[in-house]
Amino acid sequence: MPAALGSNPLLRGTWECVRSQSSGCKVFRVDGPFVSFVKIAPRTTAGDLRFHPEEEGRRLRWLTEQGIPVPELLEVGEAENEGWMITRGVEGRPASAPWCRDEQTRVIESLSETVRQLHRLSVESCPFSGRLSQTLQWAETATNFGWVDTDDLDEEHRGWTAAALLRKLRATPAPAEDLVVCHGDPYLDNILIDPQTLRVTALLDVGRVGVADRWRDLSVLIRSVRDGEPEQTNGNEWAQTLLNRYGTLLDQRKLDFYQLVDEFF
Repeated sequence: MPAALGSNPLLRGTWECVRSQSSGCKVFRVDGPFVSFVKIAPRTTAGDLRFHPEEEGRRLRWLTEQGIPVPELLEVGEAENEGWMITRGVEGRPASAPWCRDEQTRVIESLSETVRQLHRLSVESCPFSGRLSQTLQWAETATNFGWVDTDDLDEEHRGWTAAALLRKLRATPAPAEDLVVCHGDPYLDNILIDPQTLRVTALLDVGRVGVADRWRDLSVLIRSVRDGEPEQTNGNEWAQTLLNRYGTLLDQRKLDFYQLVDEFF
């Protein structure tokens, strides 16, 4: 860990690495005075939309002010070539965890309602952008710098190069944007659920929060629901439950387009 964190009393305890990403970002759970999580990553350059502590911290503060359930931000900092963010642990299980059938339905309904709550926030008051003009530029940048994780592509694109993905994206007409405040990365792993009430306790990894088309979120959610645990055989049914509870119909064009966009993140 960065030497600057060694004297932090919040972090005196047992460290466990719980996530390591291709970008170099690592997430640690620290069991100390209380449970906290430390996200550490190499310092990013201008135009790099991967994890940046201060940017994610700003989003956590803003979402808290809007009444959206997120972890409590304790500290952000930088030293030498690394940056970090410390948050307080939140009770709950990931929405991707195994649930019995009745629980699964309620979990899907609960996360749909929370995403709808997020999407109802004022676009005008949101200081962050995830519009297509920005995300399409990111696709170009990520491809040019080799930042696309081609080992983690959809089955449809397995074995593709980033350049081939970019050619497909360039050849796909972008649909008109229906702007809301989006999470940007609402995979089921990034949504915590209270196992007793089956309500959402926190949205995690909010570094991509910003104004974007609602299908930026819905496409990721549908992909995550359909590609759930191996024993989960009702992915399409859960996806329909999600859309019903959210209150919209399937837009196949936008679903395909935004799932393609997400390959670059």
